[in-house]
Amino acid sequence: DDNDGSNNIKLSSLSNTTAASTTLTVDQKELYDRARLSLKLLFTCAIMWTILVLSYFCSGFISLYIHTYHPSLLLTSSNVSIWLNPAFTMISECTMDVMAKVLYL
Repeated sequence: DDNDGSNNIKLSSLSNTTAASTTLTVDQKELYDRARLSLKLLFTCAIMWTILVLSYFCSGFISLYIHTYHPSLLLTSSNVSIWLNPAFTMISECTMDVMAKVLYL
């Protein structure tokens, strides 16, 4: 009987792949939810760190590429681009840091 007064929750409400007759206690459900949220946070953290490293590499590489292969862009003051700004790496890193903090919250 499911109405015996215990704190049981149908597992089918947690996952569609399990049998409907299996029940979990409230403590087991909280543990399951904590593990599920931890996995999502770990995935988010891995993605954000990967993007952070890629943005740092790309911002440095773009600046190096322009300085090495297109020095004529450096001589014209009318064609100033954000890619040539010495603070471009810091701007991209700060942007990624803010994005990571927003996603973590």
